[in-house]
Amino acid sequence: MATKVLLGSLAVFVTRSVLDFVIHGVILVNVYATSIDTWRPLPEMRLGLMYVTIVITSIIFVYIYGALVREHTISTALKYGVLSGLATGTAIGYGTYSVLPLPAAVAFAWFMGPLVELTAGGCLLGLIFRE
Repeated sequence: MATKVLLGSLAVFVTRSVLDFVIHGVILVNVYATSIDTWRPLPEMRLGLMYVTIVITSIIFVYIYGALVREHTISTALKYGVLSGLATGTAIGYGTYSVLPLPAAVAFAWFMGPLVELTAGGCLLGLIFRE
């Protein structure tokens, strides 16, 4: 199982990183520009820390699936990814929206981003862990 966790963690990390770039660096770039006072200037952003959090959460996401989910099928992995994405997206998107002056479009994108990323991650886990 250790090899599958390692491979799954790498696959999920890469997928999430690519999708994060598309979501934040392409899709939301103009929305972020309209709320420039909300964000740290680019030189002050802690991008290294962001990648560390993506690594850690990817490993945890994969480990929970590998260790605690009994049926390793694509269907089960997809459900796991969707449920994880809904929980994470709700907390990040609308939890943050409730306390920061974010545009509604950012809250929605921050909800959808983890949903899409972890659903894709679940699909990858289904392929990597399938029995």
